[in-house]
Order: sequence, then structure tokens, then C-alpha cells
Amino acid sequence: LAWMRPMTWIEPSAPGFTSNRPSSAANDRGQTAQNGALNMYVFERDTSHPSGRVAFIASLPESDNASDGLSVWTGGLLLEDVTPDGRFLVFKSHAALTADDSSSTGAAQVFRYDAQTGQLIRISVGESGFNDNGNAGIADASIVFPDPVHLGPPRGDPTMSDDGAYVFFESSVALTPGALNEVPVGATEFDGGATYARNVYEWHEGHVYLLSDGRDVNATLSAPCHLHQSSVCLLGSDATGRNVFLATADPLVAADTDTQGDVYDARICTTSEPCAVQAAAPVPCQGEACHSTPGGAPGAVSAATVTFSGPGNLAPPAASGAKPEAKKHTRGAHGKRGAKKHKARRRAPKRHAKSHKKGHGHSSRAGGK
Repeated sequence: LAWMRPMTWIEPSAPGFTSNRPSSAANDRGQTAQNGALNMYVFERDTSHPSGRVAFIASLPESDNASDGLSVWTGGLLLEDVTPDGRFLVFKSHAALTADDSSSTGAAQVFRYDAQTGQLIRISVGESGFNDNGNAGIADASIVFPDPVHLGPPRGDPTMSDDGAYVFFESSVALTPGALNEVPVGATEFDGGATYARNVYEWHEGHVYLLSDGRDVNATLSAPCHLHQSSVCLLGSDATGRNVFLATADPLVAADTDTQGDVYDARICTTSEPCAVQAAAPVPCQGEACHSTPGGAPGAVSAATVTFSGPGNLAPPAASGAKPEAKKHTRGAHGKRGAKKHKARRRAPKRHAKSHKKGHGHSSRAGGK
């Protein structure tokens, strides 16, 4: 699978790999590889090292191979992110690999290795030393592993930008003010341990920023956040790090009016590409403003389709004592039979409709006109 990458990292572009074979070369902290341990190395071939060189990064505990329950699918392989040029490697480990990692709980932390300088730093730190500089928690921090179903084109470094400047990760530990600090969500992890609500963070130039709202304590077993069973999860970033995608059940914008899980794009806005402005909610009408808009003035009456002149079919008023003049009305129209039926229609419309339709072969409405 695309995210089973450790042994494919032995390439000329300075990626890292693991081995249980020792090396006499020390890392930037003066540590050397241990025989039989899970030693992490970087292989590099460039103009300075045309034949290639191997540098030691750190020795990792075996517990790193089976973390997050992913060993079921990976066979225990360690999972990390590496930038396209191979310079930066981001991974998680339960070991205290840097001087500022003083956690005694063995909780996994996130680290970034720079193959160019040989520097290994911890990413999951507390902003300005907040919460014992991120060492006070018992829950693991995690990253987005390379995955063929990652948003956008498949990448080997979805947890960071291609230049390694922006690194994104999850943690249940509060690393900034306003973040959730190991709040249980009533579910269990793959190993049977407690599940905590997650926070999504950004690391950039030594500072940590909270991207999620720090309030979503919902649990979920559905994608995309099923791995840690918290409704908050990191999905990955684009190559520039300007867009980072996360999921949460909390509405983070005014347009989200429900509590279902949604995917958000937390992006860096610029003058040339400003952030979208959320439309303000309409103000309810009051008083006269609630009436509908009046219609326009009626137009001129259309001209008649037929005109005629003549006496019509009504007799003029009869003079006193004179016999009424017969109506000028042809039988073909209605006659006496028609007159009777008109009387029946006024009394019983339904019965008239039946008999009229039978007698004339057309609708009762036409016969009654």
C-alpha cells in the first residue's frame, strides 16, 4: 500500500529508513545506534556525497511499530511522512528523543528531522511552554500518514507542506490556551484504553496554533474520524500548507447550522486570494416591513375579440296593457328544452351535469352556457 513506505525510503533524495544494524556515526545529540534496536537512519547522495552516506537519526522503541492499531494492516511497519525532496521527515515516537521531551508517561510525541542540518526537533510542544511544554499529557499525539485516499493527489507528506515549514498534527493534550485537555468521549481505543476528544494543531517556526475550536467533545465511529473515535480529526494539507483540512461536528462558520460532521478548509488568506466572507443572517421583519411588496397598477383592458351592433335578443320593455313580444331566440341554441335544463342546473348541478352530457355529447359546462 502507498503508506507502507519505510523500506522504500532508501533513495538518493535523502529519505529515512530503519534497521537493527548499528552505525558508529552519532546524531546531533551525540547518540549512537544500538545493536538490535530499531535504529532510524537517513541515506543521502548529492554533490557532497556522490557515493552516498548513511546518517543515524535516533533509536526507537518497539512500541512505535504497533501504535494506533495500524499494525493490523502494516505488519508493524513504522509510518512517517517525508517531503518530496527528502529533506524533512516527520514521525511520531514514544521515546524521549529531544532534550525538551521530559514526559514520564511515554505518550507519543511528534518530531521533525532535517536531513540537511541533522537537526531533530519536537513538534508537539506547548506554545510558549504551555501545559509543561506539552509534557503533561498521557494521550498520544499523531500525524496524517501517507494514504492513497488523501484529499487531492497522493502525497508522501500530507501532514506538512512540501518545504517542511508547516507541520499539522492531532493531540488530546492542551498545547495552547482554549484547547481541550484530555476530555474523555466515552469510547475506547483499539488497545482498550480511553478515547479523548482531539485538537488539531499547526506548527510553524517554533509556534503552535489551535485550528479546531477546542469545544467538540463528540465521539464517532464513522469516517473520516473513526481512527481515534473523536469527531475532530486532521485530514491533511495541500503542498503549500496554506490549506489544511479538518473534520468536526461543531459548526465553525455561520453557514453551518447543524451538528453533523463536516469538513473544513482552514486557509491562509492573502490580498490576492482573500478569505470568503460569510453572508450575515437575514434580520427578521418587523411591523410594516413584513408586508409583501405591492403590485403595480393594472394595465389597460384588452380590446374585445368580437364586436357587433343590433337589437340583441332581449325584447324591449312591454307597454302597459300590451302583449309581450316573442323573444327572438333560435331553438338550435337552447329553446324550451334548454330553458328547462337551466332551471335543473340551478337546483341540482350534479344531476344536470349528467343528463346534459348524455343529451348533447359534450361537457355540462358548455351545455349550460
